[in-house]
Amino acid sequence: MAQTSTIPVVIVVNGDPVRAGLVSSLGRPGGNVTGMTTLSQEIAGKRLQLLTEAISGVRRVGVLWNPENPDVLAEWQETQAVARILGVHVEPLEVRTPSDLEPAFQRGARNRIGALVVLEDRLTTTYAATLIALAARTKVPAIYPSRYFVQPPQDGLMSYGPSPVDIATGHQPHRSYPAGGQAE
Repeated sequence: MAQTSTIPVVIVVNGDPVRAGLVSSLGRPGGNVTGMTTLSQEIAGKRLQLLTEAISGVRRVGVLWNPENPDVLAEWQETQAVARILGVHVEPLEVRTPSDLEPAFQRGARNRIGALVVLEDRLTTTYAATLIALAARTKVPAIYPSRYFVQPPQDGLMSYGPSPVDIATGHQPHRSYPAGGQAE
């Protein structure tokens, strides 16, 4: 952006391009930046809702997140807001480095979490296999931010969120239509 104001700059996946100072607004970005984003704070609360529906009776949910990522902060805040509506206690399990992952699960166990929401961050995506193994070892059902976490070889329990690969490639995910004709 600093090098040109006439050649389009295409962002493929970024948190919040407004907060990052890349565009003026999503509706009218201005300048020469265009592209796609995975703004997912709007669906962070839906992850919690789906998890509480899938795990009957869960009242304490751990939220694994990196507080140093400003985009994840918005997801954490949305998750807290939905937790209040659902009457669920959310336990923050902050991770900043790979060495924080196992202690976060230990804190969750000490605080008797019944399930886990993982917020997307470079750390959680890079160490997806470690997170899934820790969730399995501690027997904590978890929901992850994208299908990357649940497809082989990762094999996490469940996910809800945009696919960065589909966004980057423009791929439209397959939709199935049940007997009533409504998309699932």
